[in-house]
Amino acid sequence: MTTSLRLHAAAFPLLAASAVAQVPADSAIVLLDVPVQQNNLPPAFVLVDVLGRGHATVRNQSVFAARTSVSIDPVDSSRVFYETSASSLGGTWTAAVRGLAEFGINTWGSLGRDASERVEAGATQVFTLRAGQVFAVPKAGGANLAIASIGLAVDLAVREPEVFVLTRTPGAASQTFAVQMQTRAVRALATLP
Repeated sequence: MTTSLRLHAAAFPLLAASAVAQVPADSAIVLLDVPVQQNNLPPAFVLVDVLGRGHATVRNQSVFAARTSVSIDPVDSSRVFYETSASSLGGTWTAAVRGLAEFGINTWGSLGRDASERVEAGATQVFTLRAGQVFAVPKAGGANLAIASIGLAVDLAVREPEVFVLTRTPGAASQTFAVQMQTRAVRALATLP
């Protein structure tokens, strides 16, 4: 019995470390704002509040610079979508987060080769915001379809079947809009001070 307890005690830290290294569904990924050096690019993604243990850098993402936005897939929390504004590789990318907080293979191109300001993943599509235009593309790739034009748009959020857009007018109140994905109807929701 004592031997068995010792084995379990010795094995528990390994099991706990393995569990903590995974990306839980309720984790958040944020952009790490660090100056980029020419030959020593820093990681740009950080996992926040992994099982209540603080943040841990997501590894294997020191190749592509100038990311502008990131979003976790609400259906598959091991998949993320992100934007990069790098001149030669601008556009929407997707990557799988494997065990040990490490990115798998990146996929780019079928989701959009034009750099956007924001990206947000919905249940079935990925949405981007570029110069006041809201675009949608299926997660599997395809045509990047413009679904709305909202001047001074600065951010978006998705709760299918709607996309919510926030505008910012310098010196004035912000406005929120809802875009119905199927009909593309735009309705004003609220004015924020």
